[in-house]
Amino acid sequence: MKLKIINTWFWKLVMGLATISLIIILLNSIFFPGIRRDLLLPFNALLISSIVLIVLILLFIVIQYLKTHRKSRKYIYLFVIFLQLFLQLYLSTRLQGAQGVDDFDMRLQIANFIAGNQSWAWYFSWAPQNAGTAWVLAKIVNVFGTNQNSTFILNLINFGLVDVAFLSGWLTLKNLKQDRTAQDLYFIIGNLFSPIWLTALVVYTDVISLTSCMVGVYLLSLIQLQQRKWLKLIVFLLGLAFVFLSYVFKMNAIILTIAVLITVIFALNVSCVKKVKLFIGI
Repeated sequence: MKLKIINTWFWKLVMGLATISLIIILLNSIFFPGIRRDLLLPFNALLISSIVLIVLILLFIVIQYLKTHRKSRKYIYLFVIFLQLFLQLYLSTRLQGAQGVDDFDMRLQIANFIAGNQSWAWYFSWAPQNAGTAWVLAKIVNVFGTNQNSTFILNLINFGLVDVAFLSGWLTLKNLKQDRTAQDLYFIIGNLFSPIWLTALVVYTDVISLTSCMVGVYLLSLIQLQQRKWLKLIVFLLGLAFVFLSYVFKMNAIILTIAVLITVIFALNVSCVKKVKLFIGI
């Protein structure tokens, strides 16, 4: 009983800190908009706040509609998914070529691998963390095509990885929440941010690392649904493998690995002292 109370207050503390952080970010966005690297961009705080308020009201209306119209919900989902796939296919066809220095070097290295040149470019001597992504993408492109259509294939791969990441998040909420509101909210907000998916056309480590992260989280969410202990162990190890793989692709993803370990430690049915010892590595 005492352990349960401690766990409850611990997660309340985590949620409280997260709420404070979000409030600070929100206030900073409202009162100091557009300030980045000491440069003030021409954003109007009142205009942005008004637009955000309107979007939130519309979001609330849409959520309520999806709650009460379950049949329409399916058709809305299908329409949005179809539209997304159409736009992704169109953009993959129309927007081809490198978008920046890192993107150019990554594409060049992938092209060299496909052509049979296994030597690494000088770029990777100071950016070795990108080597894994370049190697994996080269292998995938080699399966589906050649250097003649590599840009189109890379675009499709990256968009496909984003879709897998997005779907993994939706399925995770489905596993964790019985109420569909969380899934609908996730679906709507994710699609509102879909213009940012254009960055998937930049060949870099972020997309493949994000996908590994989200698939890992989804697999970990499956643990509670398994009845047999050996199945729980297999799913846990698979989830942990994907989480670790995301770190291989992008070292910043170590944050997720730490978060998973902390979650596992505090979910263990052991004494609070034992949890603290595990947490600090004793």
